[in-house]
Amino acid sequence: MYKTGRYLYVVFMCQQAIEKTLKAILAFQNKEIKPIHNLSKLAEIANILQEFDQDTHVFIDKLSHYYLNARYKETIDMLSQAIGKTEVKEYLIKTEKVIIWLTQKMKPLA
Repeated sequence: MYKTGRYLYVVFMCQQAIEKTLKAILAFQNKEIKPIHNLSKLAEIANILQEFDQDTHVFIDKLSHYYLNARYKETIDMLSQAIGKTEVKEYLIKTEKVIIWLTQKMKPLA
């Protein structure tokens, strides 16, 4: 999607990747997985929101916005025009870092 310029969908998939990782943490913690898509709320339920630095918290809030809006046809064109290749590359890099950090939360305690 990145190579073909479908940037809105790249960001949407970044949101999905972090959402699924947070839900994996909830499963790891034996907590109920509810149909919530807000990343901050999921991190709060997993008791890790307070561990995010300010930049990461802002970033996941932005990603949550893309989930909510990517589902509505009338906003897809507007959102697609508002995001460019450079910004999307940054989303990809940040998403990878967040997922790596989150997966560390699922390592068994020795």
